[in-house]
Amino acid sequence: MSPEVVEHIIDFLHTDPRALSSCALVCRVWLPRSHYHRFASVVLPVPFRGLHSALSTAFEHIVARNPDIAAYVQSLTLAGAGFLGDTVRWTHAEALKTSRLWAVRSLALSRFEFGALADLVPTLAALPLLEELALDSVRVKPAAAVAGEAPHVSVSVSGDPPRARALRLISFRQTGQPMGEGVLEDDAAAFVRALCAAGVLRPGALEGLVLLSGARACADWVPLLPKLAPSLRRCAVSLHERLSAATHELAESARGHILRVYDALVRCAELRSVCVQYNATSTLMQAVFDFDGRTRTMPAVSPFFVEALARALDGPGRALSALEDLTIVLVGSRWSLASKACADAFAQLARVLSERARYPCLGRVEVRVDEPEYVVGLFRRELGVEVQRDEDSEGAFRELLGGFDWPGVVTSVAVRTV
Repeated sequence: MSPEVVEHIIDFLHTDPRALSSCALVCRVWLPRSHYHRFASVVLPVPFRGLHSALSTAFEHIVARNPDIAAYVQSLTLAGAGFLGDTVRWTHAEALKTSRLWAVRSLALSRFEFGALADLVPTLAALPLLEELALDSVRVKPAAAVAGEAPHVSVSVSGDPPRARALRLISFRQTGQPMGEGVLEDDAAAFVRALCAAGVLRPGALEGLVLLSGARACADWVPLLPKLAPSLRRCAVSLHERLSAATHELAESARGHILRVYDALVRCAELRSVCVQYNATSTLMQAVFDFDGRTRTMPAVSPFFVEALARALDGPGRALSALEDLTIVLVGSRWSLASKACADAFAQLARVLSERARYPCLGRVEVRVDEPEYVVGLFRRELGVEVQRDEDSEGAFRELLGGFDWPGVVTSVAVRTV
């Protein structure tokens, strides 16, 4: 068979690691294509200090014996495996391990703890092809605050090739903690300055920014959005519902934060895709704390986040006129939207978005509810709150958003358990 046919056959096996390993042992001609798929995406656990990861050690030995394999690794994920799910301190060893894989284009770090995010920059600078950085469930804690911890040592590999590319996507997420506000605490401006100084981030290069790691991270990055606006094409933000202790209504501080976020978004004139995630689990949990045995309905969420979005998009000028895709995610319960106030807010948003002269490129609108199973289950099973059957409530939810159905726009309504 010709080499082209062999490569095409190996391409069909790209999701079968065992088959790719077998192909790599057939002959030298089959080796490059097999390695291309076998090592394109690598996920390595990083255990708590003092523990051992056989998988990580084995991969390090493979790369040490076969340095050419580093050229095949395009996506690298390092997942901290701390004690009882806690984060793992980012150390010199992890930094050096990452920087050896110079061909990485996408780097994801999960459940790590840093002295400062800027400490990560030298490692990123050692990856000349890096375009995407994802930080999931990370914590920032200065080394001085960690008992017995030596100061963080950044790593830079001598003789690094000049940077061929710059970051196009930066993502912050807080996976697995839908109720949490996120544990990311850092100076975003200092991180961006360090990225720019190292050439990892260049003016006009950043196209996507995902801020779904809690209210703190979002608030820290919002002032930077106007400066990043010329190149941003995709942005996702996380808003958190804070209730007033006295009135149990949406706190003024929360309203102010929501308005600041929307004001920053509408200044990014080139945005094509916007995602707004609203965490309303505090409303549900407040109802649990106040439960007196008489309540038999699910508490309603404040519609302010939808009303404010409608007003921002209906403001003067052509705010987000290039918008193609809008996603609204409520972390809470579909039953919390079953109120006239929420229906009116969504109807107002639908009227604004349906103006084709203002939003000629809009082609897709998605409204999704992510229901934390333990929160909703608390109402349904333990507190005895009466809720509609799933099929009935989802039908009512779709009816609530009926105003989003207009020609030329694909609308999606979904409910999922997280």
